[in-house]
Amino acid sequence: MSNSVRVSVEGFQELSDKIKELANDKDKRKESLAILRQIAKPTVTAAQGFVPISKERHYSRGKWIMPGTLKKSLGVINVKSDNPTVAVGARAKRKYDGWYGAFVHEGHEYFASGISGRQSFSMVRMSRSVSVTNTRKGSAKNKKRKTKVERAKLRKAGRARMTKPQPFLDKAYEQTKGKVTQDAERQFAAFIQRRINRLSR
Repeated sequence: MSNSVRVSVEGFQELSDKIKELANDKDKRKESLAILRQIAKPTVTAAQGFVPISKERHYSRGKWIMPGTLKKSLGVINVKSDNPTVAVGARAKRKYDGWYGAFVHEGHEYFASGISGRQSFSMVRMSRSVSVTNTRKGSAKNKKRKTKVERAKLRKAGRARMTKPQPFLDKAYEQTKGKVTQDAERQFAAFIQRRINRLSR
């Protein structure tokens, strides 16, 4: 599974064809991307409203992930493509740490502990001298990365589980695609006219 999940926002075919007829220069690409980033903002806002926020911090890959981290990482991403294209998704560079966005969006596999939370709690109450390691889902101990062989053994033992998919980007796209289309048509049409006027001087 890829560690990134994104919803593409591209120029619509008829308008794209018109843009291609213009001179292929850096200014055209820069302005096209600026327009696309603007029209993608409503989708970002909608995605931030749909993305789930945990009630407590989680431990993964050697550090704690605080509630709201994924929401803060959502934004507009420039996509490497021949045609100007942007995407709405979770960013995972510099100050953003939304690398796990795909796991939340699509659901992911985890492994249940052999000791339940209730059993662990009972053991602690029986004697203060008993040391119990918390291996429940979400604990630092249980988040240690497992090898391929370890995962296979846990699946065979029936301890593999799947989290429920929470497709916040799909919901955001469905909610905003009409507005994006109208904004794209209007802004790209204005952009094309500006280019035509410049070239016809």
